[in-house]
Amino acid sequence: MARILAYTSPAQGHLFPLTPILDDLSRRGHEIALRTLPAQVQLMQARGFHAAPISERVEEISLDDWRASNPRAALGRAVRGFLARAEHDGPDLRQAIAEVQPDALLVDINSWGGLAAAEAWGGPWATFCPYPLALPSRDVPPFGPGLAPARGSLGRLRNRILRPIVSGTIERTMLPPLNDVRNRMGLAPLAHVGEMFLRPPLVIYMTAEPFEYPRSDWPTR
Repeated sequence: MARILAYTSPAQGHLFPLTPILDDLSRRGHEIALRTLPAQVQLMQARGFHAAPISERVEEISLDDWRASNPRAALGRAVRGFLARAEHDGPDLRQAIAEVQPDALLVDINSWGGLAAAEAWGGPWATFCPYPLALPSRDVPPFGPGLAPARGSLGRLRNRILRPIVSGTIERTMLPPLNDVRNRMGLAPLAHVGEMFLRPPLVIYMTAEPFEYPRSDWPTR
């Protein structure tokens, strides 16, 4: 039996997709410790988990990207929100690790500080992502605009033209703060944003195949 510590961002849309996985792990005899939304702690305890709230400093930081007037501004607002949370969710997870002494971790992809803390911890860990994965691929358009899959040579040309424009904005907006978070945890910097999805030993990708673009270059993990 393993003691598994799961850590979520303050979002029901991230906790509830994870819950069936935790249920299954519990049925298999593993001990589940969970740090999540304070309002959901009692419900999770009723499922047999050792649940406790995440830091209130994490929960009180609300994302306001919906207030932005354009996609670039929305991205900037979202990044600032995740970065502000990371100042607290990394230390919060470290404290939980010290208290629980887990054998393995499951960490929310939106907990940037938590991801860095898990990597720095050095034990077995995985991340989970309940929305389309922003992982670059030679087969798909750049993440963000929601473009249809490329068809034929014109579609592939469209992707090649748009990729540096869209991806360049994402890299300039996200990469420096991501690396700031990693630096505070004593980790090496990422070369590009997509690498954040490759650092975990395992990524649990929670989406239905029809919502994803066809790809020929999925990572092996």
